[in-house]
Amino acid sequence: MKKALSFILVVVFMFSFASVAVSAKGASHNCGVYEAAVVKSSHSGSDFGYLIRLAFVQKLVDSTNMRIENLVQRAMNEQNPDIDKLVAKTEALAAITINISAKLGIEVVCEYKAYEINGQIVYIDPLIVIKR
Repeated sequence: MKKALSFILVVVFMFSFASVAVSAKGASHNCGVYEAAVVKSSHSGSDFGYLIRLAFVQKLVDSTNMRIENLVQRAMNEQNPDIDKLVAKTEALAAITINISAKLGIEVVCEYKAYEINGQIVYIDPLIVIKR
């Protein structure tokens, strides 16, 4: 029991060094959702905690973009896809990823891409990471 408690305390202690003090102020509109704008964060490009957060956010963005691409491909293969439902799902996925990234101090934005689905042009929002 003491070893488990010690391990948990060490992990919490290490994460406290890797975390960054972040202050959110105002809001910006991005991809149909509001996100907190990260105003202050104490990091440099060589900061280990920042690099870990950046790698995590990049994997999260890649995963989200893959899920969005799968939804689009599935809609392209359907005879009568529900475009409104597709756009709502992709925007919800993007909003979750943007909010998590903002809390970690990394800016992620949408870059709309045109797809032709069932003879209709639809703009879907894959994500890109902007380092902060």
